[in-house]
Amino acid sequence: MSSLKSENIGVFGKGKTGGKVIELLKNKYSKSPIVFDSKNPPQSNNLKNIKFIIAFVPSDVLFKYLDLFIENNISLISGATGMPIPQDKSDILNEKNLSWISGSNFSLGMRVIYELMKTVQKAKQLWPELDLSIHEVHHTKKLDGPSGTALSWAEWVGLSDLNKVSFDRVGDVVGDHQLRFDTGNELITIRHQALDRKLFAQGAIWALEQIEKNKVSPGLHLFEDITKNIF
Repeated sequence: MSSLKSENIGVFGKGKTGGKVIELLKNKYSKSPIVFDSKNPPQSNNLKNIKFIIAFVPSDVLFKYLDLFIENNISLISGATGMPIPQDKSDILNEKNLSWISGSNFSLGMRVIYELMKTVQKAKQLWPELDLSIHEVHHTKKLDGPSGTALSWAEWVGLSDLNKVSFDRVGDVVGDHQLRFDTGNELITIRHQALDRKLFAQGAIWALEQIEKNKVSPGLHLFEDITKNIF
């Protein structure tokens, strides 16, 4: 049985996704986790009881605190935007017996999509002229495009022509991705809709629990890698 308590968990960043993490953890433990932000940044004196930190902040913000987290023996679940955690941290984490998980998308449903994409790759052998395209929609505040997830989909299905990856920015859409493949006589669509940012929070908490249950080895891991043993 887990001995984890809310006072052992820190949430770094209380934006749209970080706020959902705080909400879910409060419901789970009947008490809010420790919240870090620009007004209460992580410091050695406020990390004494923290064993885990879930971070949804920009990479340039998170990078300032990586060494501090290592020094304080903290396991990190990072949804930092911009770029992944540097691989050179992995050796240090191994030495400290710490597990860190980094991901650009913490949707557990997206891991199911990844497995479906493997089948799509095989399907290309059936139709030499198969026409693949990807379209994604996000909220208007998301300025970059195509999304990192759409680009990952392109990689998963072996779609090298990025002109076949399109996007729109509409309203407050959390995330809507579609893969369309046209055989000439058949049209098949795979679609993933994110209905609530809570799904990313659920994935991050699930990742934390995998570390807490000793199901993740020391070192730096991508979120998608720790789900592979399920399929």
